[in-house]
Amino acid sequence: MRKVIIADDDFIVRTYLKQMLDWEQHGFMLYDAKNGKEALDICRKEQIDTVVTDMSMPVMDGMELIKALKRDNLPCHIIVLSCHDDFIYVKEAMKLGAEDYLRKNDLTADGLLEVLQKLTPLSAAAPDKSSVSTEELAQIGRRKLQNDFFTAFADSSPSSEKNLLNLAKQAQIHAAFATGCAMLIKLTDWQNRLQILKNDDIGAFRQAFREMCQNIFQNNEYNLKSTIYIFQPQENDAYWGILIDFAAENSRSRLDRVLRALMQKITLFSQRYFNLSAVCAVSDIQTNLPDLKRHWLSLYRINDLSFYTNGTIFTEADFVQITVQIPENLPAIIQELPQVLNQDDTAFNALQQKFLAAVEQSRLSLNTLSVIVNRLNDILKDDLHFNFNSFAEFKEQFIVQLSQKRNALKQSDIAHPAIRLAVKYIDTHYREALSQQTVADYVHLNPAYFSTLFKKSTGTNFSDYLINCRLNAVKKRLTQSSDKIKNIATEEGFADYQYFCKLFKKIVGVNPSEYRNQ
Repeated sequence: MRKVIIADDDFIVRTYLKQMLDWEQHGFMLYDAKNGKEALDICRKEQIDTVVTDMSMPVMDGMELIKALKRDNLPCHIIVLSCHDDFIYVKEAMKLGAEDYLRKNDLTADGLLEVLQKLTPLSAAAPDKSSVSTEELAQIGRRKLQNDFFTAFADSSPSSEKNLLNLAKQAQIHAAFATGCAMLIKLTDWQNRLQILKNDDIGAFRQAFREMCQNIFQNNEYNLKSTIYIFQPQENDAYWGILIDFAAENSRSRLDRVLRALMQKITLFSQRYFNLSAVCAVSDIQTNLPDLKRHWLSLYRINDLSFYTNGTIFTEADFVQITVQIPENLPAIIQELPQVLNQDDTAFNALQQKFLAAVEQSRLSLNTLSVIVNRLNDILKDDLHFNFNSFAEFKEQFIVQLSQKRNALKQSDIAHPAIRLAVKYIDTHYREALSQQTVADYVHLNPAYFSTLFKKSTGTNFSDYLINCRLNAVKKRLTQSSDKIKNIATEEGFADYQYFCKLFKKIVGVNPSEYRNQ
């Protein structure tokens, strides 16, 4: 199997090139480096067949890399990556021994493959399995042993200290973790992305995401002396883990600040490079591997904390806000809900807000919240359907579904089918310029007869019912949004703002601004 290394300081370029070909299928083992020095070190350790290098890189640029390869008599082919139209760098590189060049702007998979196969031909396109070296087999074995260690570390079942340490030793994970912590990363919208990715794309993403995390930790900006191990507890899952050993770090005082900055970078780059939202949590610093495992498992409560907040980075100290206890007043509130469904809007809205406040303030675990949803269905004798990823989504769905339940109960109390249909139509179209004539025509009744029948069936006349629909919608938005009052009034069906303000004060008792502040 032919060995190729890509040297480029641009993470996006390296990722693009790595995804451009199915390297193994074409008989290549791929390495990469973010500067010439890294590439040179790898070339000295491995028998690299081809070096694909950018010219402009920090630490050691492409020109210096080519000189060093020739000086050390390393027998590898050299391909130059160029984005310069005048080829000044390319010409100089060719003089030093580069054999070909590729322009980044014109690069295609076929063009790259053609150049690689021309420089290092194989008798067959498929990789020769018999050519796998002993060292390559050893690398495959080490990866398997590392996977065994991370599986045991991430497993919720208890592991003995001796077993964990033995697995770490076999996997050649040399960090002592005498001063170490664990970091959990959750890609919050990963399941949606997974549905549209092909198998090859998933593999390329995993490699690119791992490299992104590696680069963030190795950034000289923080000068962090640490050893890190990046893993996925379950393949293709939304979660990623990083074990960090600070054995070589002398300054404990700055670790919290640096770790928070690293988590911010991870969330920022996940969005920037992969268009994926991420939340991160880091454990307290531990002094041995078994304790580190226990604290790692506690980080999964990030699901509960991120559900109630807009935060994206957390420490273990933040988790004390999460409780799995149901508040004492919550069962009583749930029991009251069926009774207030038929009461006036003030009583109904008050209990609804009381329930939501109890849930939000208690920071219930998501498992506990699902139990409460089941209890709501039992009490209301209904099947409420929730699909939420945040408390804001749960709150919105709860309000909408309870209002729908209330409207359905109101309509079921109306005996005449035409008026039931009229009420349903008003509840849906109240924002429009409705008239009694319009609704009467909709239910095929004479307007005069409709007016009499509507009041007899609902206990109120048509215009008052319509106004109450609009006012209830306005009051709900006043308490749940920061939109301008005039915009709310207009959108909920009040075309005349001055009339709306007078009407609101007359019926509610306070003006809209005072109602919002209350």
